Amino acid sequence: MVVGFRIQRHPAVVVIVALASLALTGTSSGQAGQPISVSPTEGMAFTQVSVSGGGCLKGPSSVVGGRLFAPNGAESSVVIDTTPNSAGNWTTTFTVPPDLPAGQYTIRATCRQNPNDPGGDAYQPGPFRILQSPRPVFRVSPTQATAGQAVVLSVSGTLCRGAQAEVDAGVFALGTEEADEFVDRRSFTPDAQGNWSGQLTMPASASPGRYRTFAGCNIGGRQLFIYPDKPSVVLSARGARPAAAVPARPSFTG
Repeated sequence: MVVGFRIQRHPAVVVIVALASLALTGTSSGQAGQPISVSPTEGMAFTQVSVSGGGCLKGPSSVVGGRLFAPNGAESSVVIDTTPNSAGNWTTTFTVPPDLPAGQYTIRATCRQNPNDPGGDAYQPGPFRILQSPRPVFRVSPTQATAGQAVVLSVSGTLCRGAQAEVDAGVFALGTEEADEFVDRRSFTPDAQGNWSGQLTMPASASPGRYRTFAGCNIGGRQLFIYPDKPSVVLSARGARPAAAVPARPSFTG
């Protein structure tokens, strides 16, 4: 299971971005054109979903890829990527991210000759309903400070849990060419309930302006979801009155 977002400046998701162009059209005869099996068919956030199928015998490098599609037909963050066995059968799992809204989703999968095959044979889609789940929360304090002195930011969040769960958090200046130009970036380990907290430090050398915070939940080294809240931190020039923070929404989407 791979869950990804297209964040050009996040190194953990390079492979996920490459999978986002997966072709999911077309139907052929044989088992690759039959429905996939989905179990369970509904669940809340963090539900482990098993997806399986057969008949993927397009060659020695055959692969199966797919995606979970939202009720409106848009691609979600959930990507399926697996390799069939010598008989063409395959099974893979994914974890329902807590940032997806409730609704009736559709799982689509395609058997391809190799990872670079732009076509392939599509399976009939399978349904999965996401039930209402708590919303993941990311908080930062303070959101206003004065430039010229080190600023310690208290950061915290919820709902990042699972095997080898880790939170990747950072702060960077808006308007930089690449958002990986963090002034500080650290990893935090959540507890069994998915709660975590820690500190980021904006150095005294940070220039006045608006900075953006970022946090993503990684499970086993792969990104499960990005926190939808990304608070801004405003650094005012010394002696100037801090400007009111205005929510910003950069394109951390696929």
